[in-house]
Amino acid sequence: MANYTLDISNIEEDNLTLKLMETDDMLLSSEQFLMFKEDAEADVTLEEFRESDEFYSYVDGYTSAWNEAYLLQKQKMEHFELKLIEKYCSGISILYLDDIKSHVIALNSAGSDYSQSIELAYLILDYESPSTKESIEAIGITERGLSLLNSIKSLNPFDIRAKILKMKKEV
Repeated sequence: MANYTLDISNIEEDNLTLKLMETDDMLLSSEQFLMFKEDAEADVTLEEFRESDEFYSYVDGYTSAWNEAYLLQKQKMEHFELKLIEKYCSGISILYLDDIKSHVIALNSAGSDYSQSIELAYLILDYESPSTKESIEAIGITERGLSLLNSIKSLNPFDIRAKILKMKKEV
């Protein structure tokens, strides 16, 4: 599979990961909300959190930091797949670019090597990896994500898809 990157600086994007992370249930369990609640002297609501600086910091963590993205073959994104990406692939978001009718992987931050998070996202969403490398340094991926990556990267696309579909129950 070719690894296509494209310039998204002038393209309208729909950040599917951010939409997922802004839902009430995801916000209520977020580290930022729990810290905000702990620091407050009284009970706080989600609305108060949404109006706080902590919320804007939270949103910034799921916002594309670059004008470049990695093109996916995936045409329809399942909710559980987005939850798997959030759980296992740190530092990335999945965007939908209406102009070109395609999903892409976008980096949310800089300064680290997110190649394993990107590769795992490709495996979860497209069931095959763009990478031909046998090993990539373990930077920019959660420990659970690295374990998942190592367990599926040598499988064929059909077996990867079967394993990802079984994981639907865990998220």
